[in-house]
Amino acid sequence: MLSGLCSGCGTRLGWKKYKFRGIWRIPGIYCKDCMLKIGKSFEESQGGILTLPKFNCSICKNQLFFPVSQKSGNIQQWYCQYCFQMTNCGKQMQIADRPTNPIPKSNVIAGATGLGLMAAGLIFSFFTLGEEGANMLSFFFGTGTSVAGFIIFRKVLLSRRLLNPE
Repeated sequence: MLSGLCSGCGTRLGWKKYKFRGIWRIPGIYCKDCMLKIGKSFEESQGGILTLPKFNCSICKNQLFFPVSQKSGNIQQWYCQYCFQMTNCGKQMQIADRPTNPIPKSNVIAGATGLGLMAAGLIFSFFTLGEEGANMLSFFFGTGTSVAGFIIFRKVLLSRRLLNPE
């Protein structure tokens, strides 16, 4: 399953992603509508078993609970929302042609700043320790700069995972 798409209908998800947790144990991420439909079906089933059928998308082969159905000739086709929109536009797509979320420029700048601070702090610490007038204050300044750079870079990586979870 490609990340960022609802496991129920195949629409592209924004910031709001829902998962079944606890005793439900239904894998995948869902939009709010699919979450409600699947939860209702799960609660109505007597044995606590999900009885909804899964269908494979005809193009990307993802398994979906609520695909869009389209009949072409005598063949019944099932599509996720994303592939359905692409076929209606007259474009044939491949899985590799799906758009990926590039890293935002602000994240690139913040990450480069963090790496630069780490390198500058490391260089400052090593060069000031070799001099005669070196003191603990210069050492702590260099290590503090390195730590601040590491923290900034780590936060950028964590925010990148939030923007594009995989």
